Amino acid sequence: MNYPQVTFQVRLKSRATLSDLGERVGSILGCNFEPSFDHMFDSGEGIEASCLGLQITLSHDPDIPEGEERTYILMGMLRGDIEAQWDIGVPQISINEYILGVMTICDDEGWYIPDMKEYYEEAGLEIE
Repeated sequence: MNYPQVTFQVRLKSRATLSDLGERVGSILGCNFEPSFDHMFDSGEGIEASCLGLQITLSHDPDIPEGEERTYILMGMLRGDIEAQWDIGVPQISINEYILGVMTICDDEGWYIPDMKEYYEEAGLEIE
């Protein structure tokens, strides 16, 4: 299947619990989050839902305790069972701006799109 794929990633700094934020996001996006057993997450670190053929995850850094401000990451990518039948190397269309708009209007103005500096810092890399 030689169709483009859509992806997104937006973030929010919040003291909310993962389950509370999952309920808010699920209500806005029209999906129900469940605990994630994806290899990317340790137990309790992420929740996931499926909508429009996307696997949508909501996660946080497990080293920051509940009640403290955490950076929550909301990501969407093609579901694995669909991706297995998709051609490799097809264009990816970012819908970051769209999801940011929806989350800002329906939830909180604190949602944002991470910049390259934030990605590098998370990976423990320096920008040169």
